[in-house]
Amino acid sequence: MARPQGDLHGIPSLEHVVRAAFVRIVEHVRHSFVVGQGRMEVIEGGDTALVVMESTLAYDEADGHVNVTRRATYVFRREAGGRWACTVDNSYGTDLLA
Repeated sequence: MARPQGDLHGIPSLEHVVRAAFVRIVEHVRHSFVVGQGRMEVIEGGDTALVVMESTLAYDEADGHVNVTRRATYVFRREAGGRWACTVDNSYGTDLLA
């Protein structure tokens, strides 16, 4: 079950934290590629959450424009004070098995 958007008692929601991380990635690479987000599912158990998210990448190569869609997986842990921290960042998702 997905968590609600927005903050709870001044603590950003998990979805907000994930989206903010993607913004920082795009800024880090100086917008040389475009990262998008599709559907996201959050499975929460206690202070741990598994996030499965469709991610899209678009960028140019010498041969032309490339569009990639991945099903990324992330594991988050709720720290003292209620903030979420990413403990496993697998932006390649199940593509690692290919």
